[in-house]
Amino acid sequence: MTANPARLDAEQRSRGAEAKCIWWLRFKGYALLARRYRSYLGEIDIVAAHPAPAGLTMRYDLMIVLPWRLPRHVQGAWID
Repeated sequence: MTANPARLDAEQRSRGAEAKCIWWLRFKGYALLARRYRSYLGEIDIVAAHPAPAGLTMRYDLMIVLPWRLPRHVQGAWID
């Protein structure tokens, strides 16, 4: 079975975007806990931790990656 070239290209771009996000998070002091974590609900591309501010137990951030730009980190996109 031959792999679909469009799918391979999309996978390569996805991995590149994840690598940029990981680099950016590490630069900001985050520790990488898992990459491509699989759970019964689906996959989480990046799981990272940063010392939480007082009173905040869980926060969901968003990383936006556009071609030829630094990743944009939206902190607290969703707060639990």
